[in-house]
Amino acid sequence: MLRRTIAAFTLVAVVAYLPGCYSAVIVPRDQGLSDPTYEIAQVVTNDGMVVKFRTDGAYRPSVENDVLTGVTKSGVEVMIPLSEIRTVYVSRLDGARTAVLALGLAAVAALIISAITSEPEPPAPPDTVYSCPFVYSHDGRGYVLDGEPYGGAICEGLARTDLCELEHLLGLDGEYRLVVANELDETQYVDELTLLIVDHTADVCVVPDAAGGFHTVRSPIPPSVATDQHGRDQLVWLDEKDPLLWVSDAAHKDPERTADLRDSLFLTFPKPPDASSAKLVVNGCNTTWSSQMLKRVSELWGDGVDEWYEALAGDEWRGRLGAVYDREELTMLHVRILEDGHWVRRGTIHGGGPYVSEDRVVLLDLSGVTGDELSILLTPPVNFWTLNSLAMDYSDDAGVEVTRVTASSAVADDGTDIAALLRAADREYYVAPEYRQCADLVFREPPPREGLERTVFAQATGYYDIHMTAFGPTCTDELGRIEHEPGYVTRLALKEYLKWRDKQFARLRQ
Repeated sequence: MLRRTIAAFTLVAVVAYLPGCYSAVIVPRDQGLSDPTYEIAQVVTNDGMVVKFRTDGAYRPSVENDVLTGVTKSGVEVMIPLSEIRTVYVSRLDGARTAVLALGLAAVAALIISAITSEPEPPAPPDTVYSCPFVYSHDGRGYVLDGEPYGGAICEGLARTDLCELEHLLGLDGEYRLVVANELDETQYVDELTLLIVDHTADVCVVPDAAGGFHTVRSPIPPSVATDQHGRDQLVWLDEKDPLLWVSDAAHKDPERTADLRDSLFLTFPKPPDASSAKLVVNGCNTTWSSQMLKRVSELWGDGVDEWYEALAGDEWRGRLGAVYDREELTMLHVRILEDGHWVRRGTIHGGGPYVSEDRVVLLDLSGVTGDELSILLTPPVNFWTLNSLAMDYSDDAGVEVTRVTASSAVADDGTDIAALLRAADREYYVAPEYRQCADLVFREPPPREGLERTVFAQATGYYDIHMTAFGPTCTDELGRIEHEPGYVTRLALKEYLKWRDKQFARLRQ
C-alpha cells in the first residue's frame, strides 16, 4: 500500500515569477524553508543556473542570515544569498515513513516554492491547493508521481475524461502497477481509470490533444524568439522542458491597473513556406493559486453551492461557466496567430492540475499565414498559468496501434475490491473522501509489438468535491461581476493572492 511504501509530500507550485532566467532564488529564513520536515532539493538562480544539493545527513541545506548554504551533488559547498535565488524545489518528508517517493522533474520532481527579487514566497499551507487524484507509477524501484487528471472538475456536472502520459511507468513481471491517492482536502470520485497502450515507430513520440485524440510528433521546433509585453526575452523559460518555468510576476502586479491583469507572450517559430497546418506542442498547466480560486469563487455561493453544483449538470449553467473561463482564459488559453498583420484566434491550450504538467497538441490552421515564420500570441491572466515549453511540429500524423487495458486488480486501502468500479465511465465511482486514502492498481502488460516502441497513458474520468469552509448567503453581486465584468475575476484573484501573501509574511515574522 502507498501509505506503507512512500513518503507523503505536500506539493506547492510556482506562485511568483521573476524577470529574467530561472535561477537560485532568494530564500529567507521563513517557516517553510526552516521547517525540518522540508528538504531543499535544488534551487534555480536568477541567472538560470540549477544547483542540486545533497540532502543526506549533515549535508542537508540550511538557511541562515539570509544565505542558503549547502553541498552540491558534486560535493562543492556553496553559499547563495537569498536575493540571488529565484526558485526552490523542496520535498517534505513524513517522518513516520521510511522511504522517499522519487519524483521526476518533468512530473514535478519536488515541491516548488517560488521567490521574488526582494522577498521570497512562503510555502503554501495545505488549504491553498485543490486539484484531483494523484496517479503514481511504479518505475521498477518505487512509485513516482506521474499523473494528475481532470483538474478543475469540481463537481459531477464538470466531470471529464483526461489522458495522462505515464512517463515513468515500467513493466514488472508482466504487470504495470499504479497507485491512485487523495492527498488534498477534498473528496475524490474516480469513475474510470484504464490504460491506453500506444505502440508506434521509434522516430515519433505520441502526444494527445485536449479531446483525447492521439498525434505523432516527429521534429518539434522550439521558438526562435520569445518576448513579453515589455520586450524582455523569455526564451530561456519556454524553449524546452526543464526546471525553468514561465509564470506571472504576480507579486509585482497592481490589481487596480487593468494592464497588470494579463501578460503577453510573443513567440516566433520557423515555418516551411508551404505549410498549411501545424501541431503546437505545449507543456503547461494551471497554477496552485488557480486551484485556490476555484474554492474561493465556489464559496461565494454560500449555502447555495450544492444547488449550483447540481445546476452545472445542465447545459445552461455549464455553458455560462464555460463562457467565463473562455473569456478570461482561466483554463482555456487562446492561441492567436499573426495573419496579414492581425492576431486571429486559431486554437486553445487547455489547462490542468498544477503538479504534473502534461504535453498537449493544439492543431493550428495556417492557411492564412504566408512566409517562412509563424508568430503566435498568448495572453495569460496573471497568476493562473505555468508554461514550461512550446514547440511547433509540421509533420503529418503517422499510424499508431492503441490497446485499452483495464485493471486486473484494484484494491482500496481498506481492502475493498474496486476493479469493477474503474473499468468504464459509468458513474459508478471509487470514492475517496479522506486525506491520504489510496488504492493499488495492477494491469497486465500486453506483449510488445515487434519493431515498435510503446507509450502508456492513463485514461481517467471523474471529479472532486472541495471541502468548503465558508457558508451563508449567496454573494449575488460578486458572482454577477465575475460572470459579466471582463477582468473582474482576475482582479479579485490578484487581490486575494496579495492579501494571502502579506498574511503569510506577517505570520513568519512574528
